[in-house]
Amino acid sequence: MDSPAKTDADADHPLIATAVREQRVVGPAGTEDVHHTVWCTVKGQSVQVSSCAPCSRRQRVTIDPTGRRSEVVCRMPPPDARPALEGDALRIQAPVSELMTGRVICVRTTLPVRAVLMVLVEHGISGAPVVDAAGRPVGMVSITDLLREQYDQIEDEEDELLPYFARGAVQRHRAGAHPDAHPTLTAADIMTPSVFSIREDARVGDAAREMAKRRVHRVPVVSRSGAVVGMVSALDVTRWMAAGLPGGAEEGP
Repeated sequence: MDSPAKTDADADHPLIATAVREQRVVGPAGTEDVHHTVWCTVKGQSVQVSSCAPCSRRQRVTIDPTGRRSEVVCRMPPPDARPALEGDALRIQAPVSELMTGRVICVRTTLPVRAVLMVLVEHGISGAPVVDAAGRPVGMVSITDLLREQYDQIEDEEDELLPYFARGAVQRHRAGAHPDAHPTLTAADIMTPSVFSIREDARVGDAAREMAKRRVHRVPVVSRSGAVVGMVSALDVTRWMAAGLPGGAEEGP
């Protein structure tokens, strides 16, 4: 893709590369919707990458299949003067979008529980936002939710203490009382209803305070329209703050 011609006015508008976020929404029957969004400094909100095409500031769009080097390069106006902040103060005042995970796996409310488990295992994650048709979070589903549901379906271990001759009668009684003991459950049936999310332009300090107050360790990050654009965890905040300490930028083993 050819870049727009450079003009003299471009000297005061440096090239800025902004990371592209990727949201994958898994639905029933193997359906999967992929959305690419990016933070637009001019509009002050997230926008679909496809909407960048007609923008005169846009210089280059790169979508990496692995998601590691996807970016939009634009000529942006000089940033506004900001108060001189250093150390912890600077990191606490940074927006959540600076440290959130930009590649997010979401599931539809109608996705069967068995498929939810496969999604979590396949992507190596412990939980995922459950979203509605507009991509807004309505809950969270986790390995804990799945284990709790499986536990409810397991025969009570105390049955092992019953005399052998009595076990058959108990099993027949349960089968008669619950002819459909394993209905097809969906993500909406087992999820933890979510009414808490964080705006991508919220400050790190505010996000940390809210997570501590609500005693949650993982929260969806949403755009101005309420759609999921990322995830932030207590570990993300800890790493972000630790990176500001001497030697904190060094990678661990």
